[in-house]
Amino acid sequence: MPDFTLAARSPLAGAAALAESWPGFAVSEVTDLALASLATRRGRETEVRNRAKARFDLEPPPPGRTASGDGMTFLWTGHEQWFVEAQESALGGLEALLRETFEDSAAVTDQSDAWANLRLEGPATRAVLEKLCPLDLHPGAFPPGATARTTMEHLSAIITLRDDRWRFSILTPRSSAGSFLHHLHQAADSACGAT
Repeated sequence: MPDFTLAARSPLAGAAALAESWPGFAVSEVTDLALASLATRRGRETEVRNRAKARFDLEPPPPGRTASGDGMTFLWTGHEQWFVEAQESALGGLEALLRETFEDSAAVTDQSDAWANLRLEGPATRAVLEKLCPLDLHPGAFPPGATARTTMEHLSAIITLRDDRWRFSILTPRSSAGSFLHHLHQAADSACGAT
């Protein structure tokens, strides 16, 4: 019987994480974060909030917002639902930690390998995103800490503005990540000039 060796591959660049830049804009693939979904069970909303506050000293954020603390970030994804990001190595297993914390008050599933995680930054980032995203990304409408589920070029995405230094992150399903990157390249070439 042959001896097989499996190797982890990032969603976009294979063995190495993607990193590309244009004048005023850069995109890189984030490969060192664990991702899990957290969905509150009906009637357990208060319990979930209390458990999050007790364990992580934060409450899951309201619609359209993020909350960070204790090495993790909660991103709102729907009614009483969030994605939770954290450094996997720092926590010793995000999914296990969330299951232990919330027990049967919430459903937890590992999402780490199901999504491509992109970091977009630079002063031209909004100009690039305006070519792809139907959302109003002006700072007055989409301030730091804002997050939203949307479509970009007919592909599903979750977009988050991380801070006031033009740093966005985008989560897009792994299965369509290559197509998403192609559209992002086209938008960056148009907004910033072809590389």
